[in-house]
Amino acid sequence: MKMKETIMKFCFYLISLSPLFLLLIVLETDLKASFRDNSFSIFSSLVLLISIIALLYLNDLRRDGKNLPLTITKVTDINYEHLTFLATYIIPLVAIPLETLREKTVFIILLVFMGAIFVRTNIFYSNPSLAILGFNVYQFTDSSGAYSESIIIVRGNIKVNDKVKCLKLSSNIYFGKKLKKRSQ
Repeated sequence: MKMKETIMKFCFYLISLSPLFLLLIVLETDLKASFRDNSFSIFSSLVLLISIIALLYLNDLRRDGKNLPLTITKVTDINYEHLTFLATYIIPLVAIPLETLREKTVFIILLVFMGAIFVRTNIFYSNPSLAILGFNVYQFTDSSGAYSESIIIVRGNIKVNDKVKCLKLSSNIYFGKKLKKRSQ
């Protein structure tokens, strides 16, 4: 696996966890407690900040894509994947008690294992944070046939005959930008 692809997948993983860390900040922050007692809230805030930076990084890569535009010939909405991720990962992780150092350590180990799975497999595109930000996930085929039944994450909606530029994330998953139609 190429290093850049791994970094991009890890960025998507961090972005997918941003609702979790936002909820943890709300649940764990005690304004009357000491700095040390709020250390996990501070950790959660840092991870949330890093996930925002990761989103900005990916957006820059997507905008600066050097690939030629593709014309969509077949498209299927697969946005249901976002709810699966939310129900399977985020909600159960919020329910883990974080009272002791041991519980916090187990929580972090779980996040590391999940991250490894996300990076090594292609489930990183199932990302509720991106859905909140207006991104959609589609399975698509382009006019050349080179991108057959591939997956694209794109802000807004795409339909047949739309043109997109794609940033390759893995063998069949792309982060795309829909191109505006030119006036005739």
